[in-house]
Amino acid sequence: MRPNGWVDNATRGLALMFASTPAFFLGAMLIYLFGVTMRWVPTFGFSGLSSYILPWLTLSVQPAAILSRVIRVGLEEAMAKPYATTAKSKGFARAVILLKDAMINVAPAFITAWGALLTAMVVGTIVVEPMFAWQGIGDLFLTGVRFRDFMIVQACLLIFITFFIVLSFAVDVAVSLADPKIRRQGAGN
Repeated sequence: MRPNGWVDNATRGLALMFASTPAFFLGAMLIYLFGVTMRWVPTFGFSGLSSYILPWLTLSVQPAAILSRVIRVGLEEAMAKPYATTAKSKGFARAVILLKDAMINVAPAFITAWGALLTAMVVGTIVVEPMFAWQGIGDLFLTGVRFRDFMIVQACLLIFITFFIVLSFAVDVAVSLADPKIRRQGAGN
């Protein structure tokens, strides 16, 4: 894919559209289109593997769009660096430069964005679970808030916070392993 080509522009436009679409709106549109109009998948509850499709799409489309933007910008910056220009002048193919050199430098930003978006997806379950009539921690949290059951709200918040802390630690470790600059600094000590 060439920068600013028609495929790149179409991908950027779709990514911008989906990154700007809130989960509750996307979920409602997916339910209407694929559940009500086409009747391809169930619209609520658990009835086999097909009942996972709409909630999964609702939660994952926006993060996927944002991650595609992170990767695109990172690769564009990496391909403008001197090492990429040198590799081009030596005759290396664009795909080889992207995969061997540029992706390594984009990995830390991707991992960091992925971790932040994964936490946002977990918080998004608070909206998505009731939309699809699923009974999970998001639904339990909303039920606790609705009936002012503070013990349930505190327990749900404790689970959310613990998940965020563990995920943040895992992201930090993964970034330190993926970032060549940090690896070199650690080897010098």
